[in-house]
Amino acid sequence: MTINDPMRILENILSERKPGYVIEAVTLLSELSEKNNARCIAGILKLLDDAAPDELMYALVHAVEKSDGVIYCKAVLDAVERLWTISPQWAERLHVRIMNSPATADAYLSLLDSTPPTTRSTVRAIYEAVARNRPKLSDKVSSFIARLPA
Repeated sequence: MTINDPMRILENILSERKPGYVIEAVTLLSELSEKNNARCIAGILKLLDDAAPDELMYALVHAVEKSDGVIYCKAVLDAVERLWTISPQWAERLHVRIMNSPATADAYLSLLDSTPPTTRSTVRAIYEAVARNRPKLSDKVSSFIARLPA
């Protein structure tokens, strides 16, 4: 079975939303998270949806966070512009989680330096939104924004 097969199954589960679909999706995510594959992570990130149940979306986030830090950060950066457009709440949540993990934050910032200006500006916009929407985090976010490449 290729990585595409479980991803296709997961996409079908999420689109059909039959009774018990959350449990079925979480079970499949467990299998996918063991792959530690950039394509798999990118596919999971595309499934984040502000209108979906938080329980399921956190399962998606936890699945991608199990991956190697550099692979995970690269996949997030590759998906960030689409994610910010399609699912801004989850883009913010994901970036708060990145910021709160020192090792992940360091890897993310290191990779961010070599991304196109549009990616860097999207990441900056996400963190600026986090600062506005989560006042308790504004100091931490401000110091993180200061570390972002221009």
